[in-house]
Amino acid sequence: MSDGDEGALERAEGLFKKVLERIGSSVDEKLAGGGRLKSNVVGRLAAAVEDEIESRLRSDGRGVRRLAPDRVAVLLTYEQNSELTDSDRKALAAELAATAYEYIENRRYKTNARVYVEVGTDIFARFPRIEVSFSPGPGETADGSARDIRSTAAGAVKRPDSAESHWRLVGTGGKPVVKVTIVPGGEPVTIGRASGNRVHIDHASVSKFHATITMAGDGRLRVSDLSSSNGTFVNGEKTPIAGSRIIVPDDTVVFGDVPFRIERL
Repeated sequence: MSDGDEGALERAEGLFKKVLERIGSSVDEKLAGGGRLKSNVVGRLAAAVEDEIESRLRSDGRGVRRLAPDRVAVLLTYEQNSELTDSDRKALAAELAATAYEYIENRRYKTNARVYVEVGTDIFARFPRIEVSFSPGPGETADGSARDIRSTAAGAVKRPDSAESHWRLVGTGGKPVVKVTIVPGGEPVTIGRASGNRVHIDHASVSKFHATITMAGDGRLRVSDLSSSNGTFVNGEKTPIAGSRIIVPDDTVVFGDVPFRIERL
């Protein structure tokens, strides 16, 4: 064997030793009662999915850059994946699928197929990464590639047949009260200072088009900030949401400096 071959073999052995050390460390933490993915990690993954979709937009048949990728692969590190149970992975896949779907819907983008997200792992990765791709459009043939990264969970989102639901946003002291009807997968409830919003808030701290509220296919509400000047906050948190957040009845959402309590009728 030549010196070059021996050097390459040593480097390969060193790499696999590092990987095995990381795997062993994660297993030890798991046996010691390690926790699940933290909410800020999930938030960063959701924001990364949105960023990757935005960066990979294509032009549609009219030359408008609004065709979004519909297939998303979220590849966790070994350590992150080892912290999750099968049900955790399925929940994460469903959450990120809803995030991708709502992001595309809120911006009126189009896709060739329904949004599909898979959560996998790459044992060699030190940081999670996002890969997006397009299903073939009409008249196109599919392309593909093979890899050794195994999918661990998947989630898909499509427009459901469930009925509309009625909600109200209640201001400080019980006024004002704004009633809205939200359809799963339907038009978002727009919130802002401009008069054309479904929820019009005439306040200097609120941007013209500040945020939206939508309903995912499973009936959950999601508030999304539209890069507002003063941010959108949930339940008294000091840090504004990054992108979007699931909200539930009795949550308080603050648009700029204007709070509303979310109630279901």
